[in-house]
Amino acid sequence: ERATPSRNTMSNGPFFAVLLVCCSGLVQSCRLFFDLPSPINICGNKLCLPKRYQPLASLDTTDQVASFALGYTECSWSVPGGNPVEALSWDSLNLIQRAAANVIGFNYHSWDCWVNHYENYEWEELLDIDFFDEVQSCYATLGWTKDSWDGLDDVPDSSLFSWSYLTAEEQAAAECVCYTESSWDLKQIGNGFDSSFCDVPPADSPINCTAIDVFTNISCVQNRYVPWNFLSSSFLDSLNSILGYTQATWNNFTLIPMIETKSYALLSAEERLFVTNVMDYNEYSWDCYQNHFIDYSWDELSRVYAQGCWETIGFDASRWDGVDEEASADPDTLFWADLTDIQREAANCLCYDESLWDGRTLGVDFNFSFCVDTTL
Repeated sequence: ERATPSRNTMSNGPFFAVLLVCCSGLVQSCRLFFDLPSPINICGNKLCLPKRYQPLASLDTTDQVASFALGYTECSWSVPGGNPVEALSWDSLNLIQRAAANVIGFNYHSWDCWVNHYENYEWEELLDIDFFDEVQSCYATLGWTKDSWDGLDDVPDSSLFSWSYLTAEEQAAAECVCYTESSWDLKQIGNGFDSSFCDVPPADSPINCTAIDVFTNISCVQNRYVPWNFLSSSFLDSLNSILGYTQATWNNFTLIPMIETKSYALLSAEERLFVTNVMDYNEYSWDCYQNHFIDYSWDELSRVYAQGCWETIGFDASRWDGVDEEASADPDTLFWADLTDIQREAANCLCYDESLWDGRTLGVDFNFSFCVDTTL
């Protein structure tokens, strides 16, 4: 199956806030059914929702409460694609989520195209989406096939490229499923996001967001920190045959196995299926906790809000790309105790803790309390 977040996140707000969302949602649902709002018409009849491209703080209280019920934070709202709820189609939202989305002004069409981009659909379903029968052909233009869509083959190159590297035909295909250059490149609303396509004036309210702040489905995977000898034999066989782990490379975090030098996008189809369906990783949790975004280019780090963290630790473009011959030892060769408090905070935002940074050994001196609740 395609890589989507393994669970939804929804704010545990006060009861009255949820009640407000539900009641408002019912009223809004009726209004939207009979009288669609007046969003901007581009890409056929696919209607964008202007307020989605405004900073969260600029929305009224009701809309903000509704966004919290959908699991948004200020950072995940500011980068379309950051909240795991956006990996769900309209039909996959639960009652409260759909009511909350109604309050903000979404409906079936605007959510599935502008928020989900039809990514929660089966490949066959893309052939017949109401009046939009071109969706599958648009994804095919971007290089997707049934096998790659279902996770049985490698993802197409287009999914690895920023907008400027797409061909004109690929850009048109991306627009067909409601991407724009800013949403494709994960730009931040208020900080480089061009919302003119939806008749929204540019916002100027940047907030300091890191990858963990933006992509709220980044969470550690507990079974990665279980010592080799405590794992089942069948799981060990798969770790070895599919991912190439040995007891040494699994337990000792100083020995970085080949699989952890690859970003999620560059995993083979078999590797991606295993880490997603068996180990419970998704794209961002793998790239942060396993790869720490090391397989990204310097420019790509900016796209996933990790460049600032590596800059704080001491890297720049030349040092990252290994072309600065006069640079002193790389900052990541320092021990945790040698880092400043600010550098440690930056390392945290790259999914390091002291044991991971120092390369400690499971079952010996590795402290996994950052991921595993030892009080249970």
